[in-house]
Amino acid sequence: MRLDLPVPLWLAGLESEETPRVPRVQKQFDRHRLGTLQRTLRAVPVGEPIILLAHEPDIFALNLDPRVVLTLAGHTHGGRIRILGWSPWIPSRYGLRYAYGHIVEQGLDLIVSAGLGAHFVAGRPLRLGVPPEIVIVDLGRPDPATA
Repeated sequence: MRLDLPVPLWLAGLESEETPRVPRVQKQFDRHRLGTLQRTLRAVPVGEPIILLAHEPDIFALNLDPRVVLTLAGHTHGGRIRILGWSPWIPSRYGLRYAYGHIVEQGLDLIVSAGLGAHFVAGRPLRLGVPPEIVIVDLGRPDPATA
């Protein structure tokens, strides 16, 4: 996949939100997510583009900082178990919306990789219908002739 992005770029990352200190009430959780992102981005100058590395893709649904031009995420592993396009459980409050692939919403890009991991059931890794993958994103400068 190739995305034309402005350069220079900043990289910013967020840890997994599955940590014990994170509030579980949804509104508090969303405020916590955005607060964490705001603190993460405070060193980035105004107007500089950012690629956000987020463990979980759900932050993409919130009102992201406009400097975030691309979000890369995992965590859902494409649903880990997929039968005819259906997954019985996806670790996202948005279900299939952010389960896998290149998602474009309101002009912003999110790429969710199926990754290499598996869900453990009875101590054994389980992955069915979603092959493991490593995603390569080719970044380039926008062509001034088409901008």
